[in-house]
Amino acid sequence: MKRLDKGENDAVISRPTNAGGPNLGAWTVLTGIDFPSEGCWEISGTFEGTSLSFVVETKIPEYRRSAT
Repeated sequence: MKRLDKGENDAVISRPTNAGGPNLGAWTVLTGIDFPSEGCWEISGTFEGTSLSFVVETKIPEYRRSAT
């Protein structure tokens, strides 16, 4: 994971786990990411030779801004 904007690299990735079941169709890799601040991130991963990369922008909802 790489921060693309000018901010602290404060995101935390949980340890990967897995799940399977008839509704999923196959075994699935599960990983959580906690973004404690707003920012722009590039997220990349590889599993058994297949790679995926995407970019997300995190925003704090307006109702949460007024609570702080």
